[in-house]
Amino acid sequence: MKHKIGALAGQVLHSESARFQVVRHLMVGGSGVVFNWVVFSLLRHFTSLSTLECTAIVHVVILVVVFPLQKLFTFKKRDRGHVHMARFLVNDAGYVALDYALAYAFIDMLGLPAFIGKGCGLMILTPLSFLSQRYWVFR
Repeated sequence: MKHKIGALAGQVLHSESARFQVVRHLMVGGSGVVFNWVVFSLLRHFTSLSTLECTAIVHVVILVVVFPLQKLFTFKKRDRGHVHMARFLVNDAGYVALDYALAYAFIDMLGLPAFIGKGCGLMILTPLSFLSQRYWVFR
């Protein structure tokens, strides 16, 4: 597993096209991460919604906005929309599950403030999101 992750990182670092994809992914995904972080933190602070409810609300909005931007801008894919959408939904289901698990662990179990706990989880998830989208969703 460690060897495979290293090989993927090497491909990204040595490919000019992949480096530009990383930059575009950081722009699109970065705005999604900021939205995720800020809206989740505000919902947790100002409402009585649970970690799961806040995670679900944030991801519904992100899904509608981020998929078209990642497909068209980041990965420059104009074809196979239904295949990409199906893969994106499966990928996002895993992402949401991990996002929730990390938020629950950092916030509900460890007692970190929402904005810190969510930030810790997003630092783990962001690189995983790029790799899964580049090598599976939009391959």
